[in-house]
Amino acid sequence: MSGSGGESLVTSGPFAESNEFVGGSYVIDVADIDEAIARAQKSPAAKAGNIEIRPVADY
Repeated sequence: MSGSGGESLVTSGPFAESNEFVGGSYVIDVADIDEAIARAQKSPAAKAGNIEIRPVADY
């Protein structure tokens, strides 16, 4: 959402618009991508949905 002159503009962000939604998110501290994948595979969502793994910059 961005505002200008008292008006609000709501967009879906940098992603393509769709009817899907984010059902939740987790931030986990792991050594590498392989450990992140192993953890994701243990999630119930791995059987019935999609899991997206993304790195987070550590400043």
